[in-house]
Parts: sequence; C-alpha cells; structure tokens
Amino acid sequence: REFVSKLPEAYPAAFGSGGCLVLMSHGAGPGVESALAMLRKASQEPHGARVLFVNPSGAPSTEEALSLLEGSGVERVSLAPLMFEAGYHAKRDMAAPKGSLRSVFEESGYSVSCIMEGLSEIPAYRRMLLSRMRLKSLRLRCGRMKSLYTAYR
Repeated sequence: REFVSKLPEAYPAAFGSGGCLVLMSHGAGPGVESALAMLRKASQEPHGARVLFVNPSGAPSTEEALSLLEGSGVERVSLAPLMFEAGYHAKRDMAAPKGSLRSVFEESGYSVSCIMEGLSEIPAYRRMLLSRMRLKSLRLRCGRMKSLYTAYR
C-alpha cells in the first residue's frame, strides 16, 4: 500500500486529466505475476484504471491493459519501468520506437510518454527503500545483539 500511495507523488504528470500510468515489470514466473496481482489489487481502490501494470514476459499482458483502457476516457499513457533502474529492458521493451510497449499503445491511438527513471531514481521511492533497508539493518543488529547476550549470559 505504501508503494501505491506514492504513485501520484512519483509520477505527477501521469495523473493529470485524461492520463494513465502503465508500469512495466520484467521477468516471468508465478512470483512476478503474484506480486503484480497484489499491486494491481492495491491500486484499484485509490486509482482505478489510471494505474495499470504490464509484464511483457507474462501476466498481466499488454492486451489486458488495452482492454481496461477501452472506453475509460484515457487519452495519454505514461509508461514507466517497475524496476530499480531504467536500463536495457526499459529502453528496448518499453520505449523503443518499434516493437515495444510504446509502439503498441501509440498504434492503439494513445499519446505516449516514456518516463526513463527506475524506482531508485525517484525520490519518493528512494526514501521508502532506504527507510526499509535501515529498519531491516536495525532488526538484524538487534537479533545479533540478542544472540550474543544469550551466548555469553
């Protein structure tokens, strides 16, 4: 939920009138698909069809996203990678002029912009990730201290 709540702050241009944010993941398998299903479910209540998830290697598919957009009033699609860095896959699979998500949405009549920033480059998500890493580190240190205390008691 924390991730979903930060979407408007992280991608303000996508939430304007007639806009939609499509986040592209990478990878295949049940773990990726279940994580995307959880994100999709969490984003439905606050954002509806204005936030969609696409996985070129599996589900949810680009066709699913297009069918959800049909009749929604969305005119502009902002594509962004659901990855730490906007590297090779973002450039090739998402933003390339041909054979990419961008080209599919453009051919379907949408105005498309590509946000070439990974999650680690967006301040709202960088703060969230660092906070979680600090908390995990603190838990690990406390666990070690407890183990040492128990061992030398």
